[in-house]
Amino acid sequence: RHFLVTDSAGAPLTGAAAGMTATAFDTTGASRTAPTVVEIGEGVYGVTPTAGDETAGTAVLIDTGATHEPRRVVVACFEADQSNQFWAFVVEDTAGDAWAGAAPTVGSYRSKTGASRTPPTLVALAGAYLYAAVPSAGDVAADTEIRVDGPAGSSQPYWYGSTVPIVETQVATFTVPASTGMEPEAVVVSAARDYLLAT
Repeated sequence: RHFLVTDSAGAPLTGAAAGMTATAFDTTGASRTAPTVVEIGEGVYGVTPTAGDETAGTAVLIDTGATHEPRRVVVACFEADQSNQFWAFVVEDTAGDAWAGAAPTVGSYRSKTGASRTPPTLVALAGAYLYAAVPSAGDVAADTEIRVDGPAGSSQPYWYGSTVPIVETQVATFTVPASTGMEPEAVVVSAARDYLLAT
C-alpha cells in the first residue's frame, strides 16, 4: 500500500522512511505487529501487510513526522475479495496533534439507492484518534456509503467511505486491484505513478 508524503514546502519528501513510525491494530483494537515503512521513490512510501494482517483486518497508522503532510496516514488492510473490508480513519486537532476529545459520529449511512441503513459502531482502535467501522455483509451487497462527521474542533469535518470496489484500468496495460486498502487519494497517486512508469 503506497502513499504520498510532502515536506513543509509542499515538495515530494524523500529519504524519510527511517523517521516514520507505524503501529497496527485489528478491527477490535487489539495490537498487531506493524509492517516496516519503506521508500518507493519520488515522495511515495509504502507498507506491505502480511497475509495474516489481511485475514485479521488490520489498520496500519503511519506517523510521517511533525513537519510532513499528511502527518498521519491510515492504511486499511483486508482480504483481496473484500470479504472483511472495513474503513479506518484518524482524527487530528487543528494543530496536527492526535485527537483527544469527543468521538466522531456517523452522519449518514445509505445504500446506493439512497435507502438508510443501520450504521456500524465506530470502534476506537487507539486512544480517541484512530477509529474503524466494519460494514455488514448486507451493507456490502447494498453498495453502502458512509459519512463520518468529525467532532467539533477537529481538523477534518468529514470522512467518506464506500463498499463499492475500487477498480481502475488504463488501456488494458495495468490495473489497480480492487483490494487496495488505500484512501482514494492514495489510489490516484499509485495509478498515476504506474502509468508514468509504463509510458
